[in-house]
Amino acid sequence: MLKAGGARVTLAGFRRTTSPVAEIEGIKPVDLGATRDGRFAQRLGAVAKAAMSIGAKLGAMPRPDLIIARNLEMLALARRANGALAASVPIVYECLDIHRLVLRDDFVGRTLRGAERHLAVRGGRSDVPDRERRLDGPQGARATRGRRRDRAHP
Repeated sequence: MLKAGGARVTLAGFRRTTSPVAEIEGIKPVDLGATRDGRFAQRLGAVAKAAMSIGAKLGAMPRPDLIIARNLEMLALARRANGALAASVPIVYECLDIHRLVLRDDFVGRTLRGAERHLAVRGGRSDVPDRERRLDGPQGARATRGRRRDRAHP
């Protein structure tokens, strides 16, 4: 969609394959490593490893106009990329992947929602607490499972 609108797109992300993906719709992706579905601890390790090397992987890239993060892990890396690029690029948090752990009503769930809120704050405002109120409201997590909601943070 972005390419169809005339945007130049750089794609960076994780893969679930054993070897790096050569091309996705004509784009050579920046490989951030492998992750496994349903293995959140492994994903956290992969995010930490990617955070350490993201500056080198994106170093030659020109400053982007926009960074789109599609899940909590990529939001953390988007913030890290901004720092590595010494830029203040707007980040769009297009929250398409709400991990089941975020929906828990315990220390883990509250911690992940707090991390999400912290990472999403930009310029003193965040839209994430609205979702948190819905998650923690009278209907709890059951009322919002499966819903998707895009978040933009200019």
